[in-house]
Amino acid sequence: MTRARLGLGLLGLTAAALAAGCQDVGGTVALGVRDEAVYAREVHAVLEARCGTLDCHGDARRPLRIYAETGLRLRDELRGQPLTAEELGDNLRAIEAIDPGAAAEDHLLVRKPLAVAAGGQRHLGGELWATRTAAAPTCLVAFLGGRDDAAMADACAAARAEVSLPPP
Repeated sequence: MTRARLGLGLLGLTAAALAAGCQDVGGTVALGVRDEAVYAREVHAVLEARCGTLDCHGDARRPLRIYAETGLRLRDELRGQPLTAEELGDNLRAIEAIDPGAAAEDHLLVRKPLAVAAGGQRHLGGELWATRTAAAPTCLVAFLGGRDDAAMADACAAARAEVSLPPP
């Protein structure tokens, strides 16, 4: 088999594996299938206020990098303007890339800011949520699990009400 044919064969196998990986298995949603509109509408404001500051995940060198209206921007001229679709999409891809394949309730996005006593993991930003049933982790677990329902909307609305962004 020539190198070219071998390369095409591997490309086909990779495509098939990726296609097979885009199915809901065991409570997880595969990379790239979460809805950007749901992220923008329900989740982004919570992460922007809690995580998207320049001293936290609003740093391009972080594994989880979050663009925020008052923080890191894709281009300097965007500062003070609403996030672009490109920035929101990049945020979603950053979230999906940090713990691909994890069950929603075990995802690093949920575990890191959760109190250690509640099953969380040490986080340089501190313990942001005392329990797994707090509004923000409930919102994130629903989103990471691929849900878009009234219970998720209620949890996300409650989480957004708990945080506020400083004025631009």
